[in-house]
Amino acid sequence: MKKYLIIIALFFFCFACEKRIDWEYQNLESQVIVIDALLTNERKKHYITISEVSADINGDQKLVSGAQVNVIVDDTSYLLIEASPGKYSTDSSFQTIINKDYNLSVVYNGKNFEASTYSIPVTPFEPLKYVETNDSGFYRVSQVTSEISTDEAMYEISIDWSHIPGFDTLDYEENHALFYEYSLNSIDEHQIFSAGEAEVTFPLNAIIVEKKYSLTPEHANYIRGLLSETRWRGGAFDVQPANLPTNIQGGAVGYFGASSVIIDTIIVQ
Repeated sequence: MKKYLIIIALFFFCFACEKRIDWEYQNLESQVIVIDALLTNERKKHYITISEVSADINGDQKLVSGAQVNVIVDDTSYLLIEASPGKYSTDSSFQTIINKDYNLSVVYNGKNFEASTYSIPVTPFEPLKYVETNDSGFYRVSQVTSEISTDEAMYEISIDWSHIPGFDTLDYEENHALFYEYSLNSIDEHQIFSAGEAEVTFPLNAIIVEKKYSLTPEHANYIRGLLSETRWRGGAFDVQPANLPTNIQGGAVGYFGASSVIIDTIIVQ
């Protein structure tokens, strides 16, 4: 099946044409905030980040202080505290339950922003695979999920080799890695022909911690739009830039999501 999809994509690639787009930048007439929130079934503090949309491309994130943030479950309202500027925290005992509704309320500068979400079960892991890179003694992740996977999910891959002699004196960014992969029930030509990312390599005995997050159809649609505007750009089939979907009402952007999570630990051998 994949073979035929690639042939079809190559056909469109051969006959594709590019259209020049002249950007017209407009100043924001009013302050637009971004709400980034993901609640999970992990029993821990969960953080909701609130920032302002930057008027400059690649501008620094401006975090928003002084908001009132509540998560409402059934008839109970949980007030989040501002743990640091723009980052609002639940207590350490908070965790989501499958198929229960969660509501978010944010009040800032006299404006109300609301969103609702729910969590679905997460399916078991498929075996993560890694291979040696050109007989170098270093390895790379070769497969996170199979091509026939039918569930939509997000994978967080954390790799640590700071405990291995010879690597234990390096800076953090030189003996740790963190990246995300996704399984989405769609075929996107701009994903197939995207520019790609730098390869992460690691030595034997590195520790890989893999977390799998369930995604509702609405959350997966948001991530698909986000990837189209970020990771999948730079290839032959870039989509025309557009606003991302959101489930937040009141004029804010971003997404309020909930996931079930499972964790696996692998030692590279």
